[in-house]
Amino acid sequence: MKKASLILKGQIKISQVNTYTIPLYNYLGVKDRKERRKSSKRQNENKIQNKSNGVHSEKPASPKPVANVEMDKEHTREFNLNEENEGFPTNYIKTTKYNIFTFVPLSLIKQFLRIANIYFLIVSILALIPDISSISPLTAILPLLFVLLVSMIREGIEDYYRYKSDRTSNSKKVDVLNEENEFEEHSSKDLTVGDIVMIHGEDTFPADIVLLKSSNGANAFIQTSSLDGEKNLKKRYVPKGIDEFTKPTKEQSYLLGGTCTTLMPDKDLHEFTGKLEVNKINYTLSIEQLMLKDSKLKNTSWIIGTVAFTGKQTKVMLNSTKSRIKVSNLEHQLNNVIVFLFIVQVVVCVILSLITVLYDHLKDDNQDYYLGKDKSTENPYLN
Repeated sequence: MKKASLILKGQIKISQVNTYTIPLYNYLGVKDRKERRKSSKRQNENKIQNKSNGVHSEKPASPKPVANVEMDKEHTREFNLNEENEGFPTNYIKTTKYNIFTFVPLSLIKQFLRIANIYFLIVSILALIPDISSISPLTAILPLLFVLLVSMIREGIEDYYRYKSDRTSNSKKVDVLNEENEFEEHSSKDLTVGDIVMIHGEDTFPADIVLLKSSNGANAFIQTSSLDGEKNLKKRYVPKGIDEFTKPTKEQSYLLGGTCTTLMPDKDLHEFTGKLEVNKINYTLSIEQLMLKDSKLKNTSWIIGTVAFTGKQTKVMLNSTKSRIKVSNLEHQLNNVIVFLFIVQVVVCVILSLITVLYDHLKDDNQDYYLGKDKSTENPYLN
């Protein structure tokens, strides 16, 4: 193997028969860098000269675009705080695929979406026809039934675990402010948009909640590792100036006459736009005031907030997709083999059927004497 050594005097030498001389400056690109430095130096000198002459050659920086915070009424939703609001989904969560009545038909349909099961179903049906089948029907039906039964049992177990998870989530207790200005426990599934709730430290949020008050004063911390995998804590802020309206007294609830306006629900975990109006004072809301469902309250004893999105309209539920049939590479290759095998079998059956029809059309009536069809008395073997 040739060994190359770099000569600092300006040569690259290959230690065998030939020696090649190449300018080292061109090889390293130093010459081009020197030219760029000279050009940059000339530009700087021109700028200094223009400034001394009172000439500004640079264009002023264009102002950055300001985000439009106005919300179109057609794409917004409004609800009252600490009051009953209609037209919003419940906070009941359901991620199961089946129930008692739909399990058998839906799971069977799902199983027959696989090409292998369809192929063996066709084989089992053909095995039931004695004129064209040379095997016992049980040898084709029993293996198919076994595969379907095992797959359906697995689907049932997985769906049962989803049911248990939903039941735990729906039955979780949450402190909700009542008409007497006191917090009482309610199930998570009974939460509605506009409820004033208190979440304690290390608890997960049962819905998307707008932060109104925190034990830390102006901020709170949440962990969203269950949503985006990030374990670092995210900071959320109380709307500035709203403290005077969140003091519980006998004469005043946590919020009186408050309304909240937000954009329609969307999937983006990092975007939220809204407006909170209390006593004719508007407070701008952003993602820094939104506590996402299934995130966890950290480094904060408690927070008080209002429920903004429930159930299917929460961001985590909007990001959840329906489960689909997973096909491995091996199963994908097996499907291709089964399709190819099926096509070959159909072609062979068609060719043999055509040959049989042609043979029956051209044969002699006395040709099949060995099958007992020859009525001739001249054959001594059949007399």
